[in-house]
This record gives sequence, structure tokens and C-alpha cells, in this order.
Amino acid sequence: MILPESRGGLWFRAIFAAILYFVALFWLVMSIPFVGEEVGPTSDPDDVAGANLILLFSALFLLAATAVSRRWKFTWLLSLALLVVLVVTWTQIPSLVDNWDYKGPPRF
Repeated sequence: MILPESRGGLWFRAIFAAILYFVALFWLVMSIPFVGEEVGPTSDPDDVAGANLILLFSALFLLAATAVSRRWKFTWLLSLALLVVLVVTWTQIPSLVDNWDYKGPPRF
């Protein structure tokens, strides 16, 4: 077993889960500037990919935090709340699939 159920193992899991939750929240906060951004002739196509990548990292860290803290009911509520915020945020940024063929501003 990777994380034993001894007293030290529980503290380690709690601290590790808290760190994972903070990292997931950090990535989620990093995506806020992309909310409501429109993709047009003057926008950078890398912004769309970057915003989606940031939210993917947030989802992966949230999944890891949920797996580490799987036995604590409070953390399930925290994970569910962060998942709702993540999904709402992801629906408000430009879609990577819709803008896949977008070439960006004309280059010289």
C-alpha cells in the first residue's frame, strides 16, 4: 500500500490532498482571464489552446486530490464544488474544437 493507514500515513494523505486541492484551485484561478474571451481576427490561437490546457491541468489535479482523499466525506463535497466551478468555467472559455481551424491574424 502506498499510503498506510497509520497515524503518520493519514497526516501525510491529508497534507498531500490539501496540496493537490490548492494546485487544482491555482490552475482554476489561472483560467479566469480567458472567461468570456471571443476568438476573432485579432486574437491569438494559442490562447484558446492555453486556456483549455490550464483547465485540463486543473481537472487532473482535482482528480488526483479526490483519489487521495477518497474516504473523507468533506473532501467529496469540496471536490464536487470545485468540479461544478470547473465545468462552468470551461463552458465560458472559447472551445478548442470550434476553433480548431482558426488561423489567427494574417501573417506577413
